[in-house]
Amino acid sequence: GINAEYGDILKYITLFNQINYLSPKSHGKSQNKLSDRLNPKTVNQFAKTQSVFSNLYNNGAIPCKLSHGSVNHKLVWNEPPRSLHYDPLLVHLAEGLKETQHPYTFITRVGFVQLCEEPGSRDKVLPLLSRLVPPIKTALMSPDREVVEGAFRAVQALSHSVQTHLNPHLKLLLAPFSKWLK
Repeated sequence: GINAEYGDILKYITLFNQINYLSPKSHGKSQNKLSDRLNPKTVNQFAKTQSVFSNLYNNGAIPCKLSHGSVNHKLVWNEPPRSLHYDPLLVHLAEGLKETQHPYTFITRVGFVQLCEEPGSRDKVLPLLSRLVPPIKTALMSPDREVVEGAFRAVQALSHSVQTHLNPHLKLLLAPFSKWLK
């Protein structure tokens, strides 16, 4: 009855107070949305300064979209990945590996790996190898651990795709790892 509903309301108020949504410090300031407080790295679509990758994605140059599932997200390509032109798409995804805001982090990391894992990708990736290494190295040098982990997964996927053709570039790609081994 009424007591049970009152108990539920008290639980919700307690939860909101715990995440500082009703914090007295916020009086007089514009209050953020609850979703902003729970996921502070969510992208602001109306920001004046955006990254190159975010502009490309928002303008439709990256032929995929993020499908929000109830538990997992997935990337849905506008056409099958095997029929996509990797140049410049894969280069744009590599440049986007340094992204720190959702959904761009997910799109770049998952998209890069999916394209590299696509059957027959080797022939499409090899001509781009010298253009993929510099942006991956930049992401590996990031102070953000999640960016570095995403870049490392990209190196793994690239290695599986082009195999020994990556060897001449390993010195450049492995140098940034020394700071994480301390």
